[in-house]
Amino acid sequence: MQLFDLAVELLEEVFTQLDGVSLARVASVCMLWRNIMLTLPKRRGVWKTVCLREINLDVLIQITGIYKTSIHSATTSEVLSWEFWRDVYRTWYCGVHITHWERLETVICCKDNAVGPPNCVRIGGDVVLSGHENGLVRTWDALSGQSLDIPDTTSLHQHHGPISDMVLHRIDPLELDSEMVINKVEHVYDIVCTSSRDTTISFVKLHDSTWTYKLRHHSEPVHSVSLFGDHLLTCADDSVGNGNVLLAMDTFVQSCNVTVEAYLHGFSSSSSNVCSKIWRNQIILADGQFVKWADLEIDSLRQRKTEDNNDNDMEANVEKHIPHIEPVTINSRNFKSWVSDIIFRGQLMICITGDGLLHMCVEDEEKSINTMELFKAGATKISMFGHLFAIGLTNGVVFLLHFNLEHDLIRRSFYSQPHTTVRNKGEPIKSLDILDDGEGPVIAIATESQIKIVRWFPP
Repeated sequence: MQLFDLAVELLEEVFTQLDGVSLARVASVCMLWRNIMLTLPKRRGVWKTVCLREINLDVLIQITGIYKTSIHSATTSEVLSWEFWRDVYRTWYCGVHITHWERLETVICCKDNAVGPPNCVRIGGDVVLSGHENGLVRTWDALSGQSLDIPDTTSLHQHHGPISDMVLHRIDPLELDSEMVINKVEHVYDIVCTSSRDTTISFVKLHDSTWTYKLRHHSEPVHSVSLFGDHLLTCADDSVGNGNVLLAMDTFVQSCNVTVEAYLHGFSSSSSNVCSKIWRNQIILADGQFVKWADLEIDSLRQRKTEDNNDNDMEANVEKHIPHIEPVTINSRNFKSWVSDIIFRGQLMICITGDGLLHMCVEDEEKSINTMELFKAGATKISMFGHLFAIGLTNGVVFLLHFNLEHDLIRRSFYSQPHTTVRNKGEPIKSLDILDDGEGPVIAIATESQIKIVRWFPP
């Protein structure tokens, strides 16, 4: 008996055991298999099953943006269509072929646009945002590079001091209208959060800048902000005495309620900490040369929160019954030089130190690589989305690498053959961000004088 002779029920069982690549191909084999695949994904949820079977959970959370419920829950099958899960698999898988795709490079000259040197760039679907030394926050079309601020001499927002960091809040797809998810409407990013050396943190509606909120909590410059779901972790010079601040965001169509959920103590021992990250129920903070991991029971914090979320007086809410906690340290590293940038995702931690070393920790394995020896230039910035890893160097070059397993990142030979390279003017890379907007990978790169947007087009 041949495979074509099997009953439809048995063929369906075979198809549910296929990997994602084979599953995508079976519909083109014959008319019978095509007819089976017209209904099987919806009835059996095979694309979600494939994603759960082949993709690391932390990678899956990053790609999907699902953070308010377990990805394994039945809700994610009932609310999200099979097309959603198919596109998630496509996004995860396609990065390996990036070398062979055509790409479009768009350069934004900061001097010509009178915006000043950029300090950070972030991608929000079909737009790129940049935070500048003069305090401006600008928005650009991710394809053409044209300014989206109206008039184009204005900005989305402005601080009174240099922008130090920026994050974008992403709406959980379970809260989106089904048509928006299926049609890949790019308004899934709704709020821009920026930190500044003017000691403030600002929140602005991305597609309606008439709504803004400025949090004046810190008394010293804010170095970094990190966002996971609705929780924002701040890192400032006054974190030594006051603790790192954990903020909670309750987003609405027209506004956002921002409250302080907890002060986190026991992390900062000097005023030199510049990096903090939050991922699921863990936080990591670089305090000069020292890096600490800690567990953070966010669910228990929510139970202790006494602020009334319906109170419109947000500034009155900020100081009400805020718990002071000391998270339990679960891991730590002490490096020979100060930490300048960190990636933190589940069991994976990658950081750059000032002596030109790239440090990787994957579960219980770790390794350090001298980027000066390997690339003939020091690493300045790193970024990661899915299984695409970008390294920006002092000579203006960005290497983009695709890895299959996280343990690949601790092999020196992995870095000897980057999948693709983006070259800039020779100025050190100041900021990097990488994303797949549903159409293909996009990377935004900032140097002292320009912003470069590179988009790859799948065939």
